[in-house]
Amino acid sequence: MVGVAPPPLRKERGPGGELQCCCGKIDSVATLDLFLRRIIARHVDEAIDQRLVIMAAWKAWKNRGNPTGMILHSDRGKQYASRGYRRFLKNSCKARRSMSRKGNCWDNAPVESFFSTLKIEGLDKMIYRNVDHVRFEVWHYIEYYNQRRLHSTLEYTTPVAFEGAYIRKLRLTKKSV
Repeated sequence: MVGVAPPPLRKERGPGGELQCCCGKIDSVATLDLFLRRIIARHVDEAIDQRLVIMAAWKAWKNRGNPTGMILHSDRGKQYASRGYRRFLKNSCKARRSMSRKGNCWDNAPVESFFSTLKIEGLDKMIYRNVDHVRFEVWHYIEYYNQRRLHSTLEYTTPVAFEGAYIRKLRLTKKSV
């Protein structure tokens, strides 16, 4: 992963998805790079709480090369509004928090679409043995989503291919200047 790219403005989004396991409900948070349509971080745990979203934010920040000024957008869930999460973003990641306006569900459409696709394409129908099994299957699906699944918003390329083309274009632009 490279650091936060220059414009166009990129926001990272992260509401969660829920999967069933033999031991109960398992929550998953994914961080989607809106420019690349690439999942840059994910965290799976037994409860959607402050710790879950902090871990996902930390992974996104680390995977992006510890950038300053990253914007993390989320829904209005209490875990995203918690004092601990706000402090973590401000003090540890030097990131900004962005939240949907009340009653405006369209702000989270890209990441909600990801979780819908994840479930439609099979993860919702699986029977999981334990949390580690869920983690593995979510990781496996994200690898497919980022490296092989074509995205219409990226001119029918994969997020990984789109990012590579974007980086090459930036390098060519810098060489010609």
